[in-house]
Amino acid sequence: MAHKNKQNYSPYKARKEKAGISLKGPAVASKRDFKPEQIYGKEEANDRLADIFRNHEFSCSHQERSKLAEFYTILMRNQEHQNFTRLLKLKDIAIKHFIDSLIVADLVDIKFPLLDVGTGPGFPGVPLKIRYPTEIFNPILKSRITTTQDDIILVADLLKEIYILAENILKL
Repeated sequence: MAHKNKQNYSPYKARKEKAGISLKGPAVASKRDFKPEQIYGKEEANDRLADIFRNHEFSCSHQERSKLAEFYTILMRNQEHQNFTRLLKLKDIAIKHFIDSLIVADLVDIKFPLLDVGTGPGFPGVPLKIRYPTEIFNPILKSRITTTQDDIILVADLLKEIYILAENILKL
């Protein structure tokens, strides 16, 4: 049977305290800025997405990829003002947001209309709406802090058809 540390004694903490090293960190926790180092234009993002999708054996039409590239630029431009995602590199966004959102359609039969509760910046709903442009997509925001009405309007202009049920899920 394993020994239980009933006094919550940590040899690691004892060594650090003896050496005079604080384990509490800075007095005020600094807020990490999630600002992209570089934002690619739509054309370059589209070309880079094509390479990333090809390297990951993921099929996507040119029209879908073009809209995903435009969505990337909208997301990154707004990332400078609001913290939408911790992913800031196009490769990470392509794999962990776009491919992860779209691969769902290959694995399950999606029933529409699609209700995306707590959509935040629009994952997985917006990439799915890009893949299925004729289907109904309803994003519901879980809080005002995550996504503003203006951001959804930018995405709505990109998608041309989007239905906003409520700005805040509590308003339903």
